[in-house]
Amino acid sequence: MKQVLIVDDNILDNKAVRMALSGRYFTSSVTSGSDVFAYLGSHRPDMILLDQYMPDMTGFEVLRRLKADEHYADIPVMFITADETGAVDSKCFRLGAVDCIHKPANRELLLKRLNSRLSEAENRQ
Repeated sequence: MKQVLIVDDNILDNKAVRMALSGRYFTSSVTSGSDVFAYLGSHRPDMILLDQYMPDMTGFEVLRRLKADEHYADIPVMFITADETGAVDSKCFRLGAVDCIHKPANRELLLKRLNSRLSEAENRQ
């Protein structure tokens, strides 16, 4: 079973995504950008679902750090954002994210896009 790390400081959003993925993916969750790197010290997820707006470090900062580190650069990152302006969408792709989905995430759409992005990542390896 593929492992997905969910990164969102909003406990309700975090739980909703975990529930949407339950039974199909092994999920872990953290609530801050700094927690991502602590988690990665002992785990290797197949995908990171990343919120943009967090208190200690933005999703963009987390993504930049991931892409700059050879140990983590190949882990696909999908943003899940409440931003409605479209600014997050274009910037996350420029920084190397594989997809961006908006909250509240429709379960079917989330699963379909996550499956597609994981398949694409697997084919690149």
